[in-house]
Amino acid sequence: MKTKLIAVLAILCYYMSNAQTAYRSYFGESYTKWYILYDGYSCPNTFDFLVCSNRTEIINEKTYWKLFEVFESSDDNPINSMPANESTNKFLREDILTGKLYYRYKIYSDYGSSYSPDILVSDMTLKVGDSVKLGNININFWKNVVKTSGGNYYAIVDSVYQKNSLKHIRTSALFSSKNELFDNDYTSLTFIEGIGSNLSPILDYDGMAYLSDIWKLICFVSDDSLTYFNNKKKRNLPPLICDVGVRNINEDFFSAKIIPSKILLQFHYPFYGEIRLIQLTGSLLYQRTIRGDTEHTINTINYPNGIYILQIIHNNAITTKKIILN
Repeated sequence: MKTKLIAVLAILCYYMSNAQTAYRSYFGESYTKWYILYDGYSCPNTFDFLVCSNRTEIINEKTYWKLFEVFESSDDNPINSMPANESTNKFLREDILTGKLYYRYKIYSDYGSSYSPDILVSDMTLKVGDSVKLGNININFWKNVVKTSGGNYYAIVDSVYQKNSLKHIRTSALFSSKNELFDNDYTSLTFIEGIGSNLSPILDYDGMAYLSDIWKLICFVSDDSLTYFNNKKKRNLPPLICDVGVRNINEDFFSAKIIPSKILLQFHYPFYGEIRLIQLTGSLLYQRTIRGDTEHTINTINYPNGIYILQIIHNNAITTKKIILN
């Protein structure tokens, strides 16, 4: 009896140790937005991919989230910024156990409509050396992709790592654009847990035979939380982009550098909010209101060495960061 009990416990321990842990969902409880910068027709512009939790469709007994494209919206409410008829031909579904995101689109013809097969556009189980099939890419925008005899293009995974508590899968494939606003340099195609690729949520597929422009993910907002922001070039982006309804700022939004007698704050886009520096005792040492600046310096020459709390306040939410002066 004792031997059987030990065997059962051993089996349970094995399965528990090998049990799958769910990845972060790609979708928020209320809504999710991917802000996209695209370079098409020699005129860089922006649009949003939007998913709302109450906008779904059942396809082959599986639940898909409707994916809307929203152009030139400045509405503070993402629900209200959807097209009036709420029609779309794009759909997403996820498997959070594998971190896989699937895309499919509706195909129209003289005989009616049908759906494309599922297209895998993000996969958190990828390992170094695995390949990722790309869509009908414009090869003029790409480097380091593999083309098969069948004419398909693939990217090869070259590293897997954690950043900001999210799994990142980077490939050797590089994409760029010919426009300075977009980027003259090349960017590694990377997949991020709970976000998708740094191209777009549908990678480079659009249901078209040929995608003539190039996309790039600028920021990702889920349930009023900004969890990804990429504006290294300090682009002159349209007003309100990446700031629509955001109340919680991830540290990717800003950086804090400790230099002699100063704290240098650098924001990735014009920041509107408040900055505070607080002692561990709770005493407020520094407080400033910022209106559209991308940099701010706190003079610390009169502050003793020690640990301080930096607070960044934006839309009534507070992001904190520990600062050590020595």
